[in-house]
Amino acid sequence: MFGLSITKDYLRELACCAASDFLENKTPLTEAVVKVASGCQKDLTAEHVRRICEMTYHDTYERMHKEASSADRYISFDPPDPNTAIGMLRARRVESPEKVAEAPPSLGFTMDKLASNSGRAKFQPANAFDALMGSVPVPEESFDFSKLASIRRDLKEAIVSTATEYSGAQMQADIEMSALIKEASAAYRDGYSIREVLHACMNGADLTDVPSRITTKVASVLAEKLARDVERVAGLGINKTASLGDVDPEHPLPARFQKAAHAATQRAHLEITLDDLKGDRDRVNKEIRALYE
Repeated sequence: MFGLSITKDYLRELACCAASDFLENKTPLTEAVVKVASGCQKDLTAEHVRRICEMTYHDTYERMHKEASSADRYISFDPPDPNTAIGMLRARRVESPEKVAEAPPSLGFTMDKLASNSGRAKFQPANAFDALMGSVPVPEESFDFSKLASIRRDLKEAIVSTATEYSGAQMQADIEMSALIKEASAAYRDGYSIREVLHACMNGADLTDVPSRITTKVASVLAEKLARDVERVAGLGINKTASLGDVDPEHPLPARFQKAAHAATQRAHLEITLDDLKGDRDRVNKEIRALYE
């Protein structure tokens, strides 16, 4: 419950099935992700769906790149959209919570058999606690409070685990940002302007899996730090020329920016997950208090 038994290998297996569905059946990747995620018997969080989308994209790219001829290595396809997938999964849970169809034999889970309901104006998100309270009768005197205790215990463990992972992600993001700033400062001392440094970072790094807001934030922090160093460090003049030509793929600056952006993305995802878990905990506690009133 609450994703405690969901491992990276399990998510990778789901992503593999989604990639296979795309390659073999031409199913759009977003729909393929929704299909495998809605069919498993796990309580996947929004963060899990984002991870599956990332893994699906990389798995698909690697397979297509491997099968392409040496003369045609340019791979192009629409990546899965995590926000769309999350919304579709929430809508499916509300429309048809029962699992009735059979799963791919490689995973051994069941798939949702869903009826279309395009006329619905909106949907309400559902979670594991809603499902439990909706399926279990609550007599005033005979309700099994051990189940609620189990939910609280699982939530507490999930929060502690995620908080630990989030702390590590924060530290890693700070380390990568410091390394990026150091590399950018060295490039500035070599005569490159701030515009050239940012141009190299934004155009030379592979930012396919990084949200644009994260990329912008990392670039903004870097630009501000460089500008402050220019004003503070004696003898460090302002470089005004900026050719903005082709980015040297061998230069370490784009790779540093890519690592910093990915680390910032991981930190942001874990922060959202931790907030969601804490919100679930507060809601469970509220429901429990209501049972005693």
